[in-house]
Amino acid sequence: SKRLVRRRLRQPCASSSSPPARYSSSLVAINTRDRSLAAATISPTTVSGGIYIRALSNITAPNITAPGELQFIADHALALADVNATGALGLSAGGDLTFGNATSGANAILSATGAISGTTLAATGSASATAGHALTLTGNATASTALTLAAGDDLTVADISFGTAVNLSGHTIT
Repeated sequence: SKRLVRRRLRQPCASSSSPPARYSSSLVAINTRDRSLAAATISPTTVSGGIYIRALSNITAPNITAPGELQFIADHALALADVNATGALGLSAGGDLTFGNATSGANAILSATGAISGTTLAATGSASATAGHALTLTGNATASTALTLAAGDDLTVADISFGTAVNLSGHTIT
């Protein structure tokens, strides 16, 4: 059963040793059976562990820092401000993916069936961004190991830095 809620939500954690993650939203649809969320705008926080969000529609979020992994999966567009994870970072959009700065203390994997546009992408491990359309980074793309940037259309990046390998692909690379 579904119900609409206009208030701060407190979602229980899987582990009793970690405090619960918190989700706030302007409009949230909750499926009480499997605890899935559909929200226009959310602001997740946690003091330990990771943040894992699966959006059934377009989603936007402000600056987010996770003390572990950070993963967003949106069936449609995903629009984020700055995102920072001390662990792995995963951003996936069924439409366009837009972000400010994306930083990972491990590997970073970004994908979108539409376009990807952001300022910087930085990973302590490997970094990969794959767009079905254009991929545009107005700042740097940095990876300590392998860096892969792939666009179905044009690939534009201000500067790249990588440790062991680089793979760039697109119709036009600038």
